[in-house]
Amino acid sequence: MKRSHVSVNSTPGNILTKMTESKANLIEIFSSAQGEGPFVGYKQIFVRFTGCNLNCNYCDTDYAAQETVNVETHPYSQVFDKIDNPVSTETLFYYLKKLDNPAGLHHSISLTGGEPLLQSDFLKVFLTENFAKHKFKIYLETNGTLCNELEKIIKLVNYVAMDIKLPSSTGKISEHWHEHKNFLKVISDNKKAGIEYFVKSVLNNDFSDYELHNIVWCMASSDAGVPLILQPDTSNPPEPLKLLHWQERLLKHINDVRIIPQTHKITSIP
Repeated sequence: MKRSHVSVNSTPGNILTKMTESKANLIEIFSSAQGEGPFVGYKQIFVRFTGCNLNCNYCDTDYAAQETVNVETHPYSQVFDKIDNPVSTETLFYYLKKLDNPAGLHHSISLTGGEPLLQSDFLKVFLTENFAKHKFKIYLETNGTLCNELEKIIKLVNYVAMDIKLPSSTGKISEHWHEHKNFLKVISDNKKAGIEYFVKSVLNNDFSDYELHNIVWCMASSDAGVPLILQPDTSNPPEPLKLLHWQERLLKHINDVRIIPQTHKITSIP
């Protein structure tokens, strides 16, 4: 990726001020193992952002704004300090390096939520600084609906974990097929060497043929071989034979379809 260049006549002081003053509202920063998708089991630092543009029935996260952020003192301690919201890039990097000690202990930094892309302006500053100085691998978890925000930062991330939201499992009447298709096209069009991404859908017993066909339609915008993860809804799991049948049908159109449950709910890993 081409690095941005600051000319002699530009004002680097203003750029530095912008970086220093850029802040985000967070919920928590902690170390754990990834519990979903093809990266399940990898050790990550999770940075959980407040806010979401959706409100899915199966969501198990409190993403409401709060005055302070819980920051784990060291990996797996489950002992947390509290720092004030909003958090600057400088503060965030300080705690990321403190948790990733020795350096390289974690596979990547998971930006999760809520929906991290709601704070895309902060992410652009944070990720630009990371690319230039810190070199953490970045794993973006997103609901796959905010295409314009994704375009701001897509070349600065290493991994994208994207949801396709199904009305049958989210409990919502609204559908997001076009947003999802466009989101996948943004990833494919801006794909740089080494970026990896996958698509995940939460399924319950109410999963329909209409939704199956629309998943196939959305995935047509992705690169061949991009995994589709079928994740059983733990609160209303589909019948096992139904799940296998849906996988078989999807495999006629999508090269890589896997059934992977939420392992952190099985193991009780936080």
